[in-house]
Amino acid sequence: MGAEWPPAGGGGTPSTLTLWDGTVEQDPLHASSDYFNDGATLDPQWEEWDVGGHITVSQADGAVKLSQPTSAGDDYGGIITPAPTDTQWCVTARMRLSSRFNPLNPCVGSLIIGEDLAAVGGNPSTGSFANSQILHSSAGVQWEGTIYSNYTTFADSFGSDPTPASHVCYLRWYVDLDAGVAGEITPLVSADGRTWIHYPSKALSGSAISAIDSIGIASANLTGQDMRLSCDLFRIDLTSDPRFPIGGHPSVLV
Repeated sequence: MGAEWPPAGGGGTPSTLTLWDGTVEQDPLHASSDYFNDGATLDPQWEEWDVGGHITVSQADGAVKLSQPTSAGDDYGGIITPAPTDTQWCVTARMRLSSRFNPLNPCVGSLIIGEDLAAVGGNPSTGSFANSQILHSSAGVQWEGTIYSNYTTFADSFGSDPTPASHVCYLRWYVDLDAGVAGEITPLVSADGRTWIHYPSKALSGSAISAIDSIGIASANLTGQDMRLSCDLFRIDLTSDPRFPIGGHPSVLV
């Protein structure tokens, strides 16, 4: 017979548990962090980056949403904001990817860091960027890291993790401009924002992406099916620790 709840003699008084929640906001909040919880208007720090004209951007229900109803080949598009100018930092986002399954072609939701992507003073159609992304394909949902030399052309790979992942996960880039000759970028993935899988780093020197001035959220849809990418957490942390945990322990009464 199961244990009585609440315990006998406790008078029904709730107990307090502490559970880790990666979406607990920063305190203090970094100026470029965004939890998309200020209504239906996207913060003016964001700029649409959608060279191919495939993405619809909206904000609602505490998340930014990228919609892409038809196949756009390898074309990526999304929203970007200026990258920190510090030498060591993390950008972390929580992504949710949903689409109809297609056995032949994938769709992806990406956390990107890029070079020269801005419309003003940049070259958005030729700028390079790196993806840390969740990918929905015939293999299920998995992680993949890539570099693209422009919004539609593959250039290099960090590798992939074929172990099926969740439709919802935390993606991170760690940028260390003091490492190596011109700095390194490292992709990481987490299920909870607290413990991180650390994938191989790439040197900025000699790669398709040689500097970081933009960060953002992007998607690509090869499925030809309706897809949605939502993000309810996008935060910057100035840290020398790639595995820096985010979130905290909000009290939960049971």
